[in-house]
Amino acid sequence: MSNKLSLPDDARQWLARRYENQHKAWLAGEGAWPLGVPLGSPVEADVARDYAVVRGWAEAWQRYKGSGRIVWEERRWARLGQQRIPVRLEFDAPAEVAEAVGQDSRWRCENSGPRWRRTSGITPIRRTRNPEKFGSGRGPEGNRSSAS
Repeated sequence: MSNKLSLPDDARQWLARRYENQHKAWLAGEGAWPLGVPLGSPVEADVARDYAVVRGWAEAWQRYKGSGRIVWEERRWARLGQQRIPVRLEFDAPAEVAEAVGQDSRWRCENSGPRWRRTSGITPIRRTRNPEKFGSGRGPEGNRSSAS
């Protein structure tokens, strides 16, 4: 093969390394999306030389049920005619990558914690222990006197 053909398990291993190395940056809103995982790109000579391997590879991607989406391209070859082959697996967001590598609950947990609040600019609302300190608890009108 002139180009290594990646099977779904190969892509998952690549994504697991990428997730481990990048998820903290992703939590901070960094990273370029969509994220694409190249699946390999056989040429006509590869297919002619080892048809069973290339066919098995394409069928493995046809059966893929994981997160992300597979991008397929049409190829027109002189001897083999028109063929549709998978070229990359794309993810639109870090949560999809986390799901693909079995880290979705970890991602949700880390994405909802204090680090997310710091990077999002959202200030958490704090509850007070003494609501009577702020009046009757009925809102701003509860602090006004009834005499006009």
